[in-house]
Amino acid sequence: MKSINWTKEIFKLIFYIGSVVLLFILGKVVFDNTHYSSALIGVSGGFLGILIFQLIRMINFKRNPENYHKERIDFKDERNNMIISSAKSSAYDAEISTFLHHDYTYYSNFRCSDKKCNHSFKVPKLINVKLPSSEFKPQNFSFKGMRHIEFTSNNIYYKLYYTI
Repeated sequence: MKSINWTKEIFKLIFYIGSVVLLFILGKVVFDNTHYSSALIGVSGGFLGILIFQLIRMINFKRNPENYHKERIDFKDERNNMIISSAKSSAYDAEISTFLHHDYTYYSNFRCSDKKCNHSFKVPKLINVKLPSSEFKPQNFSFKGMRHIEFTSNNIYYKLYYTI
């Protein structure tokens, strides 16, 4: 049996540790209080999860070397690779089968690209929706400044009425 390639596994572990530290420092110190900050910290958390998985995997390989050999055989199995490849391609086909049909203010309308199906679905946008005018609070209406318009309209009316 072939022994475990520890250098490759340790290199992966060091890479993930470096990625977590680098992305966390970039998100917390360099890009503090920006949109990039939360994204970098989120990616750092994702790498932390992969790091923990890799560490548990290495401990398991240390305890049971047979698991390492079984994983290597499964990784090189041509039938499994073909199934995984076809699953990835079918997921890609399903992903590109919809398109944006209309983009409205409060939602987006997507359509299926298959002409026989013509399926449509709406995705709401996460924005603040304005209240309709019927829901507005009543406001006091003031006739201040309207006196000039009233005098002008009366003058025009009487001038036209009495000149004929």
